[in-house]
Amino acid sequence: MDIELISLEEAEKAGEREELVLVEQTPRFYPEFEVFLRKEMNGRSGRLSFRGASGMAYVVAPLKDSDQGLQGIGISVRKSSDSPADPAKVDLDLWSFLEWLVDQVDGEWNKEALRKTGAIYRVPGALDRG
Repeated sequence: MDIELISLEEAEKAGEREELVLVEQTPRFYPEFEVFLRKEMNGRSGRLSFRGASGMAYVVAPLKDSDQGLQGIGISVRKSSDSPADPAKVDLDLWSFLEWLVDQVDGEWNKEALRKTGAIYRVPGALDRG
């Protein structure tokens, strides 16, 4: 279950509403993540968009970016109605995004370590992979 990077325009076509589904306040805990995310978002007008295996479109955006670095990111699902997104689909899509991120960064973390950690903490999405 991989993700597909898409343009912001394509994500916006999925719906005019956004539902915040994940907030990471400290992407700098692993400096390689911050460097990679900033580079990717800067190359895409400040936001990174992807489509999950569920077919839902997501936008990754900085919560606050300062001279001290990326101060957090928010991931929102794009949708056309006020109905909440299916949490099981969101969990699987977000887990796929995390696996993609770990693969792209190619640092100390790897997909196997992520899956083991996710299984230990019973993270939704990880349990289906581990």
